[in-house]
Amino acid sequence: MPNNTTLISINSHHDIIAAQTPSWFHFTSGVILLNTTVVSIVSNGFVIFALLLKDRKLQTRTTVYIIAICCLNLLMATFGTPMVVISCFNKLWLFGRSGCTYYGFLMSFGGLASIFLLTMISIDRYIYVVKHNLSKHQSTMPIIITITVCFFMTFGFTISPLLGWNQYTYAGVGTSCAIDLVGEKNNGHSFVLALCAIYFALPVSVMIFAYGSVYAKVLKDSKAKLGYSRRKDVALQRKEFRKKLSMEQELAITVIINICFFLMCYTPYACVLLWKVLSKDAEIDPIFMAIPNMITKIAGVFTPFVFLSKNDVFREHMLNIYPCFRPRNVVHTRESIEQTTMTIVHNIDETTNVRPSNTKQGNNSKQPDDRKF
Repeated sequence: MPNNTTLISINSHHDIIAAQTPSWFHFTSGVILLNTTVVSIVSNGFVIFALLLKDRKLQTRTTVYIIAICCLNLLMATFGTPMVVISCFNKLWLFGRSGCTYYGFLMSFGGLASIFLLTMISIDRYIYVVKHNLSKHQSTMPIIITITVCFFMTFGFTISPLLGWNQYTYAGVGTSCAIDLVGEKNNGHSFVLALCAIYFALPVSVMIFAYGSVYAKVLKDSKAKLGYSRRKDVALQRKEFRKKLSMEQELAITVIINICFFLMCYTPYACVLLWKVLSKDAEIDPIFMAIPNMITKIAGVFTPFVFLSKNDVFREHMLNIYPCFRPRNVVHTRESIEQTTMTIVHNIDETTNVRPSNTKQGNNSKQPDDRKF
């Protein structure tokens, strides 16, 4: 009987919050999430089709991670986010307690698994560029095993609320569900602290170290290559210096974008979690709590493009697969794309000096260089 009383009180509490929330916020949230859902389904579907089905030349170590992330985003956008969209337009959660538990588990699993995979991309870049002797073999089987391990670890963590460690309950303005931030039962606060440590603090630290090491390695190799070129004529030296500077600037921009993207998407929600745990008696506006949760959902739209947009070869192949997105005044034949692939990969190898010198140029032209991601 006490459990039923608690359930009714929680439900009534969030029903009251949903009723007190301004209609404009419900409508605005519904419109934003509806557009996010449509764009996420289309964009992630396009990327999955291009990488997995249409052109297997684009499958590299990093793109295997991207495919997994896109599948998670597509899963959440198809079977999760529409529940919140419908509830926002009706100004009330419509799927009951069971639907709340289902939604909370699905979105938590998809979001946390994506965070782990983003972290593994940075580790893979570190191994591939800095410790390249460990990654001479380009088999994707170790990547698939890593993705499977990440899925099982995240599944074990997100199923814990169903087994008594915290719980999934109504959140924000009463039109969504997530882990319980206010309840002190079932060691809920320890779950939130573990969540912040494992899925925020640890990934941020790993990404900063990995991407920082990658940039330092490329910078060091570029300086060594430039020192060797000083024995050449001045014109060639200036050309190689401009190439080196361009490579360093592009890599620095990519590193900054990757880290800042992760921080912008997940820092607001992590701060709300910590604030609620450390200030147990603090009253936080439900609207203020709902906005960071909405930001994490929007992140699924941009994740694949943040990691793939800086790769010239991938961009050319995508435009070749989907010519409707190509500017009308730009026409590229298949031969020109292959030539672009060969030129870009050759330039990167020459600048960074990461690949062994006996690698055949013909093999490089068949597959995009993985270090560009």
